[in-house]
Amino acid sequence: MDIRYMMLKDRYYFLHTNMVLINDSRKLDAFKREVSLFIKELSIFDISLIKLSCTIPSISVQNELLNIAVICSESTTFSDYIRFNSELPIKKLASFTKKNHSFFNKWQNYIILYYLLLSNDNYSNLLSFLNIHKKQDSLTKMTQKGHHKEEAADIPESTEENFGLVLSCSKKKCFVLTPFGYIKIVNNVDHISPGEICMSKPETNKKGFKFPFKMLILYLIIFTVAVTYIYTFPEKKIVIKSNFIFQISVNKWNKVISVKPLNGYADKIKYNCNVFNKNYDEATVIILKTAEYLKYIDKKSSVNIYVKGKRNSDINFRYTINYFKSNKLNCVINNNGSLLFER
Repeated sequence: MDIRYMMLKDRYYFLHTNMVLINDSRKLDAFKREVSLFIKELSIFDISLIKLSCTIPSISVQNELLNIAVICSESTTFSDYIRFNSELPIKKLASFTKKNHSFFNKWQNYIILYYLLLSNDNYSNLLSFLNIHKKQDSLTKMTQKGHHKEEAADIPESTEENFGLVLSCSKKKCFVLTPFGYIKIVNNVDHISPGEICMSKPETNKKGFKFPFKMLILYLIIFTVAVTYIYTFPEKKIVIKSNFIFQISVNKWNKVISVKPLNGYADKIKYNCNVFNKNYDEATVIILKTAEYLKYIDKKSSVNIYVKGKRNSDINFRYTINYFKSNKLNCVINNNGSLLFER
């Protein structure tokens, strides 16, 4: 860390107590002009109020960002780079402060926001609105040269976090700059406009609801994927072979999860029947009946059925065997090498 940075990094801070609000109606037009100019300048730097409101630094980080902004405003090298490139000289600042590049990538927008207010005399009223103090003199408000604080009114502690200077607004919400130097969203209940002081309830924080909702969605997705995987995992395969050839995959609940025709006859049979999610015994009968309807098998035909997979004493082709017997068809059913039925 540069020795100069050690001497400069703690000069100023945002005071979160004893906060006062300027209460002079004559300044309203001045605030409106400065806010309008400030918003345009933020857009040049591609800084979004939404992003700023979503990522609020902690008090210690916020004070550090403020002091880095002060250093940038006091350094011709840093200031020229920011104005010319519309971004921070991250590499130089990282070397100067010994902070990681990721620190500046994360907080660049807030540093630039403070830098713009500190480095431009046109924002004297906006700067005076911020509750910035010098460390060596906590009673001295930091203002730019020639600016003096006028009428002030104490703000009740209960409303300190619920007001700010409106930078942008719509019918339902406002983006406000608080005296503590961060951007937040509040409900626009009084239909105010940019440049005015907003005292309102903060926008309902939905993060508390979003997290459990997201977790619920995540659990449902995981559960669905797990159930789908288990249901569609092939426990055994059944090959039906005659003039046509089928390979049927069956899950642990003996339901058909896929049917693969292996020749042209089988393609036509599959086109004329649907056995998905049916019991393998029922599916086999449907395939045989469809083949008979299409005249692919008759009493002279023979059908071989092979079961491959875990040995299971519950393998039961009762309906299939009855079909073969009633139609006097030649058939062999083989269960993992063991003869189950022959006619």
